[in-house]
Amino acid sequence: MGLLLLLECFVLAHYFEIDVISSLTYVGRDIRCPASDPTLSSIGVHCFGDYYQVVEFASEQNPWETGLSNYAASGMVIQGIFGAIGTWLGSPRTGLVLYLVAMAGALVTPAIWAGRGKPIATRIILAGAFGLVCLPALMALDRGNVVGFAVPGLLALLVAVVRGNSRAMVIAIVLIALIKPQFAILVLVPFALRMWRQGLIAAAGVFITNLLAYLAWPRDFPLTIWQSVMGVMGFTANSPLGVNYPANVSLAKSLRDLEYGFYWLAGNGTQVPWFERYGSIVGTGIVILLIVLLAVWGKRLPPLVSVVLLTSWAFLLPSVTYSYYLVFAIPVAAVLLRDPASEVSAQGFSGALDRPARSRSQKVAILLIVLATTASLTRIILPLHLGVVLEGYDRPLGILFTNAAITPSLWLVATIVALVAWKSAPQADVVRARSRIRSEITGS
Repeated sequence: MGLLLLLECFVLAHYFEIDVISSLTYVGRDIRCPASDPTLSSIGVHCFGDYYQVVEFASEQNPWETGLSNYAASGMVIQGIFGAIGTWLGSPRTGLVLYLVAMAGALVTPAIWAGRGKPIATRIILAGAFGLVCLPALMALDRGNVVGFAVPGLLALLVAVVRGNSRAMVIAIVLIALIKPQFAILVLVPFALRMWRQGLIAAAGVFITNLLAYLAWPRDFPLTIWQSVMGVMGFTANSPLGVNYPANVSLAKSLRDLEYGFYWLAGNGTQVPWFERYGSIVGTGIVILLIVLLAVWGKRLPPLVSVVLLTSWAFLLPSVTYSYYLVFAIPVAAVLLRDPASEVSAQGFSGALDRPARSRSQKVAILLIVLATTASLTRIILPLHLGVVLEGYDRPLGILFTNAAITPSLWLVATIVALVAWKSAPQADVVRARSRIRSEITGS
């Protein structure tokens, strides 16, 4: 995939003058730097907009009073801390650099973990393949979005599930939900594994920690909770489902794209899909329904399969979800390469999903999960010109479509196939699987 992308980039940039870097990530000229003095904070013409936008909000006594902030309190704490460090040092750029260095360390954690015990050359390749050089990680850094800090917690969650460590599982869920409140969906993980007490503890921990985050801005508390909810809802309502740049990778968007495909196959490609108008609400409802089914049927699926699928839904649920949220696939790739329950070997890799499939349909489900993970971390530029015109530019940019926008459809298909494959599993296999999970938990 990497060699194909390299060849594509050479041909498109050299022969057709396509902006391949902006096609894969985002435009370099970010105009959201602090208006007071951009030279103190930007790096060249780039300002890491998602970082500085939050830093400006976090510096206010009530960030939600104006209705402009679409962030919950927990999603602003990390940027606020590094922004305060930059202010204390008298150099906003220093705060930014420290923030980016910390995020880079978080993003490369799964590659370091997966490569432990391997030759140094293998570890370097891993760090590049699904560490800092994979496209979701680069885009998270490019935007300065805090979602990159969720990667170590997600790796800890996956490892804890495989090893049956219920305490580490609860702690990981609480920490991940502190990065972005929508990740609270992960409290369904222990419920899907029929760990009722741990699920209630995780839910209580997520609620309390997210509530305490608002105390960092005590003015107007608890009214600030309602104001932030309205800010998030306003952003979602005013953001079109069909946004293509940066790529919207939400699961609701994938349903809208599937409807577009049906219209195209029927020869009626000019008709506006029903999901274009109502997809944000109905699509989210369908996604929530599938999440509930996944939690209900989770007792039939292998534990890691349930958690990986629930993780994809947690990260891709909001109707507007930009492609840097695909960083969740980095720790998933790590456990696909290295089984946390096995000893590390210097020769070859043995992943955590190499053995749980019994029937042909289950093998297909595992293959789809691997394919969706690969598609989430890699990019292919497709020959579809987006004709993007952004603020600060006076002409359409040479930006092409990539496979990022179609990856949620792969996760949707993988979820449905997995549910069907293990729903029809022989009852004896289900009983044995549940007994194994119970023994792992009680033995932790």
